[in-house]
Amino acid sequence: MPKIWSLNWPRNCAIKFINYAKLCWRFNQIHQFFPVLYDYLFDIYTFIYRFVQRALTFTLLHCLRFLNQKVVFMKRSMLALLIAVVSTGAAANSYQNETSVDYANSEINGVDLDLWQLKHQYFFNPVDTSGNTPRAEAAFINKNASVFGTLSRLSADSEDQNGWSVGGEYMDQSHNFYGKLEWLHYSGTDYQEVDGTVGYFISNDWLVGAIFEHSRPDQGGSSTNYGVMTKKLWDLGTGDMINLEANILDYRNDSATRYGVGADYYFGKNFSAGVGYQWISDGVLSESEDSLSLRTKWFALPNLSLSASVAFDALETGDDVYQVGASYRF
Repeated sequence: MPKIWSLNWPRNCAIKFINYAKLCWRFNQIHQFFPVLYDYLFDIYTFIYRFVQRALTFTLLHCLRFLNQKVVFMKRSMLALLIAVVSTGAAANSYQNETSVDYANSEINGVDLDLWQLKHQYFFNPVDTSGNTPRAEAAFINKNASVFGTLSRLSADSEDQNGWSVGGEYMDQSHNFYGKLEWLHYSGTDYQEVDGTVGYFISNDWLVGAIFEHSRPDQGGSSTNYGVMTKKLWDLGTGDMINLEANILDYRNDSATRYGVGADYYFGKNFSAGVGYQWISDGVLSESEDSLSLRTKWFALPNLSLSASVAFDALETGDDVYQVGASYRF
C-alpha cells in the first residue's frame, strides 16, 4: 500500500505509471495496461478522499475550538457584566442619570394603539438615596434640579406618529421655590404643547403650585388651561410613607373642569402600590367622564425599577390603558 499521505506520492506514482505504459506499448502488451490504470485511479481517489477528509476534520476541529473560546469569553463577559450591575446596584447610594422605557396599549373606537416612550433625565447634582425616603421620591425630598428629554412612537394600525419633548425641573435646598416646564412636539405636524408648574414648598415634603397647559393644534388656533396642584409625603414613622396628590385644571374652551386625586403607599424604600381617580365635570361632585387607575412600582435593585399600571376608561382614550415600564439609574 503506497504512502498516500506523502505529498510527493502522486508525482512519483504518475511517473511510474507513464513509464509502465510506455513499456506496455513497446512490447505490444497493452492489455496489461488497464488493470494498472484501474489501480492507479483507485489510489488517486483514495488519496483525494482521505486528504479532503483529514482537511475537513482539521478545519472543523479548529472552528469548534474557536467557537468554544468565543462562547467561554461571552459567558465570562456576561457574568462580569451581571456581577458589575448587581454590585453597582448593591452599593448605589446616589445617582445622577435615570433612563426609562415605557410601553402602553389601548384602543380608540376599535383601533388598537401602541405607545413606546424612551426618557432620559439628568440631575445637576447626585441624588442621595441613602436615607429612609422611598427611592422613587428621593429627588423630590432632596430638591434635585434636572433636565430631561423623551422620544415617543405611537402606532395605530398601519400608521405611526413620532413625538419628542424636552423640559426641566427646578428646585433647590437653598430656597422653597419650584418650577417645571416641558415642550412637546409631534413630527410631521404643527402641533405643539407646553406644560408648566410654578410652586412653593410649604414644608420639605409638601408642595403646592399653579399649573398651565398651552396647546396649538395642527389646524391652527391655540388654547391655554389653568389650574392648581399639590403633593404631600406623609411619614408614618414606621419606615413606610404615603404620597398624596391632587390637581384641578379648568378647560376654558369647553366650560368643564378636570379633577384628579391619587395616593401611593410606600412599603419601605423599594415597593409602592397606588390608586388614582380623575373626572371631568362642570361641578366637583357631578362627573360626566371619569377614570380609575391602579399602579405599582418595585425597585428590584437600588438602581433598577419595574412599574405597571392600568387605567380603566382613561380620559385620553375612553378605553382601558395598560402600561409597563422599567428604569435604570447610574
